[in-house]
Amino acid sequence: MITIQDLKSLAEHGFCGVFGKMISEGKLASICEEHEPVARRPRKRATSELVGDLVYHQLHQDGTLAQHANELGGEPISDSAFAQRRALLPQALFAQLLEAGLAPLADAKGHPECFYKGRRLVGVDGTELSVTNTEANKALPKANTRRGKAAFAKLKLVTAMELGLHNPLAAEVGQLSDYEVHLALALWPRLPMHSLIIVDRLYGVARHIAQLIHAGKGRDQALLVKVRDHRIRSTHLESLSDGSSLVEIRPSRRKGQPKGEPIKVREINADLQTPDGKIIRVRLWTTLLDCAAYPAAELARLYAQRWEHELAYRELKLSVRKGDRLDSHTPETAFQEIAAIILAVAAVARMRTASSDILEAPTQRVSLRKILLATRALWTAFDLGCDFLTKKQKDLMIQRYFQRLYKTAILPQKRSRHCPRAIRQPVSGWPRLLERTQSSGAISITIVP
Repeated sequence: MITIQDLKSLAEHGFCGVFGKMISEGKLASICEEHEPVARRPRKRATSELVGDLVYHQLHQDGTLAQHANELGGEPISDSAFAQRRALLPQALFAQLLEAGLAPLADAKGHPECFYKGRRLVGVDGTELSVTNTEANKALPKANTRRGKAAFAKLKLVTAMELGLHNPLAAEVGQLSDYEVHLALALWPRLPMHSLIIVDRLYGVARHIAQLIHAGKGRDQALLVKVRDHRIRSTHLESLSDGSSLVEIRPSRRKGQPKGEPIKVREINADLQTPDGKIIRVRLWTTLLDCAAYPAAELARLYAQRWEHELAYRELKLSVRKGDRLDSHTPETAFQEIAAIILAVAAVARMRTASSDILEAPTQRVSLRKILLATRALWTAFDLGCDFLTKKQKDLMIQRYFQRLYKTAILPQKRSRHCPRAIRQPVSGWPRLLERTQSSGAISITIVP
């Protein structure tokens, strides 16, 4: 758990202090030295400084990389020099930085909303980011639409998020043609022990359940997943006292592969009644087989927290970034930019978590954007006044920083409401959304035996 002294240190030492908490200077230098390209002449900025510049640049919605790098100090270089340096950096460097810099933040005592029966709540989900239409990016595939090819090519991003804190734990990047589940499987060994991993219906078939269980073997990672289709078959084994049942599922056999071994899971069927009276049937599978320790009604309600991952993506694209389009001109530098964005989100999540502890407010009710704006202004003030501000003056500035956050950054309680699941211009079987409707109030859950 982050203390007020840690937060003061993060605020006073600016971005370098936050980044140093994520990746120590020695570890960062070691990773960069391992992948350091051969230089014909002495570098103005070390590779470790360049990485910090890239991450810091993502915390600003205007200005160039060179401008923001100059704010961090060191020998200034131009944007063209940055482009040349970035072209030489390998993808493996940023993959290692993601593994080194992303770590859990939630504490069971300080953040009980991030845990369920001692298990850390983790969401795994994917999104897409657009890339600019440059000559180098033409090699990336574009999605098909009803009007032809999409305007921009896209890269696929799959992340594991610490639900409640919106803190990234792991990330994997691929092309649009890469299957999300295959990218997600690479994340499983990096997820924390004793986690409850909540995923959507894309993963809700026996074959993917078997893959996820195998990927997390020996790590005590439980699954809660929505079944993809109500027509998917399962073999009933036993009815349980809470209305759920033990079932057996068998992964489908692909051509040339042996028949999969059966898997025992717990099936939960629940009717969700919205405030307007509409009833939605939800079918869930979980590897938590003890109905006394993990009641079906609690798990059915817990599944709704998966939407925190969607909110985290909205913050990533709209609060940290100014949209979902990347600025990079090549696929290689686009991967660097995505890695820098994830590390920037982790840095802000650290500040946000620390601030929520001091403000005594749930992390979800602390505005990530207001934290970002206020903290960035404090970093700039400390940087400009580093040679004449006294300790007393810095403490007073931090005190006023907290006062401003208390007035502006705490969001009102979320409304309890339900919105229809539809899209405006469907290209698949989703119902078309012609009129926006919503209903307010609590949702009642009934377990169906």
